[in-house]
Amino acid sequence: MKIQEYNVSVDGFRGQLYDPENKTDKVLIVFMGGEGKFISAGLLAEKFAENGYAALALYYWKGTNLPQCLSMVSLDMVEKAIVALKKHNNGQFKKVATYGISMGSILALMSGVEFDEISAVIAVSPTHIIPEGFQSKKSTSGESFLKYQGKPYDYTPIDDTLPMYQYFAKAYKAKDMVAIPVEKIKGSLFLLAGAKDSSWPSSSAVNAMKQRIDEVEQHKEAYCKIYRNGGHFIGVMPDMRKYKRLNLMRLMSKDELLHPKVSTQARSQSENDVFSFLKDW
Repeated sequence: MKIQEYNVSVDGFRGQLYDPENKTDKVLIVFMGGEGKFISAGLLAEKFAENGYAALALYYWKGTNLPQCLSMVSLDMVEKAIVALKKHNNGQFKKVATYGISMGSILALMSGVEFDEISAVIAVSPTHIIPEGFQSKKSTSGESFLKYQGKPYDYTPIDDTLPMYQYFAKAYKAKDMVAIPVEKIKGSLFLLAGAKDSSWPSSSAVNAMKQRIDEVEQHKEAYCKIYRNGGHFIGVMPDMRKYKRLNLMRLMSKDELLHPKVSTQARSQSENDVFSFLKDW
């Protein structure tokens, strides 16, 4: 396996490409959630590469020349990453997908909305809104979470006096809610969430996106799945027993503490479903 480094000052984005060297023509751009640590995205990209898929871990905040908080994150980084991937190894990659977990789902979905080169989007434990940005875990920024070409997207205001699950549940009912226009995604789409997700109401988000897609009646390759016993940590994940920090994140999750056995089973099933989706893509 080869690992190629990219940095903002040279390439316009910070990332690590994990290439299994099997000459695959498929590559995923991977976005982890809001924890802001490089290691987890890299480990996830490594997991995809171990299963035969090239994957670029793209780091979108908390690094050199990157936003230092979850506010005004630039989608331009993804656009530049797509250009770099298309040039890689004399045009090896013919198909580009995005894979986003939790807050990373916003970038995965909006990349599919904005960039025609994205032919598949996988959003795990997602949200269906563009939220207000965050200065910290308990303080909003007064600006959008996301921008593109210097222009901030319209956003849904967040009540930061509430716990995270509650303020997203409240935002989903707000009159000024700004939804991600998932119906504009041209590629294949896989949305998955756990019904027992205690971090935020991701199953509600999946249902809302499915409704938008069904209403336009033009997206023929959209798959939505809610795992009855799944928590927040589903889909493809690195081996949590091997990486202590990821295992600690899992153990701190309320749904994992309350339902450890069924959460593990749901994670295993959802991982198999993701790889089945990628095989058919």
